[in-house]
Amino acid sequence: IDGPPARSEIYAEKIGRLRISRFDPHTAPRDADCLRNLNTAGVNGLIIDLRDCPAGDVAAAVSVAELIFPKGALITSLRGRTEEGSKEFKSQAKPIFEKGPIVVLINGGTSGAAEVLAGAFQGGKRGILMGQKSFGCAFEEGTFNLSDGSKIKMITAVYETPDGQEIQDDGLDPDVEVPPPPLPTEASEEQKPEKKKAKETEEEKIDPMVQRAIDLIKGIR
Repeated sequence: IDGPPARSEIYAEKIGRLRISRFDPHTAPRDADCLRNLNTAGVNGLIIDLRDCPAGDVAAAVSVAELIFPKGALITSLRGRTEEGSKEFKSQAKPIFEKGPIVVLINGGTSGAAEVLAGAFQGGKRGILMGQKSFGCAFEEGTFNLSDGSKIKMITAVYETPDGQEIQDDGLDPDVEVPPPPLPTEASEEQKPEKKKAKETEEEKIDPMVQRAIDLIKGIR
């Protein structure tokens, strides 16, 4: 996969955005660098963009959460069919970004590890979820041998948010629901005056969902 798993940018009034595109072994180190840069810039409000972030490594999502949650905080729980198959994941590290409001952007393409991370913020009361309902896919599966020699895969455990909400099938409902923007059409682009295109303000250039998150952070800071 080309490109870094995460990138950051800073908007007016010291509000930062951390865009995570995937969860793999490189995600947490990259996020740590991004958050340190945001701290150095004096950012005191954070947007974590998990839109269209597909299923990935849940361990990487837990490591990313540890960059923000206080040590000892519950990040997620794995509830299995047996007690032995159940497990709690708590932060084991000192966070990098400790203070300031957080808004997490999600949509129907937010799945798996991204949902585990988003659920940690919502269930742990550390961030506000904004956008559309997430996909609803956060589980572990096992392969079992049958008597005829064939094999079958089955879900053996599902992930839950810190407050006990099951993510699998149900997905995560945003705290602030924002409908997706309409898709642009050729006709609408042709009707847009050239002068207006050239004079777009910085605010107009910002993704509308990101702008909503910026406005929300300004209102609660």
